[in-house]
Amino acid sequence: MSTADSTAGVLELRGLDVGYYKDLNILQDLNVKARKKQITTILGANGVGKSTALKAAFGFLKPNRGDVVLENERSLVFRRISGFSRDSPTFHSSPGSSKT
Repeated sequence: MSTADSTAGVLELRGLDVGYYKDLNILQDLNVKARKKQITTILGANGVGKSTALKAAFGFLKPNRGDVVLENERSLVFRRISGFSRDSPTFHSSPGSSKT
């Protein structure tokens, strides 16, 4: 298997610090790798940050530190989804984004 094949469809959270306030991180130094054609689960007790991690992964919450990487492209998810408007059910590109 080539390197390109082994990273295809990979979503990575690298060293994420995530929280709802800049000085208060719910998650610290989170590292997760989800590969194509594999089931990845995030398990934990109530209130430990599972939903917060997913919000960061899908771009609804900007990490205070670290990277969200999709198929070796940093912050692609955040750039794509950060243009989401709650008033409109459609997604659109954020300013300066070359991808839609």
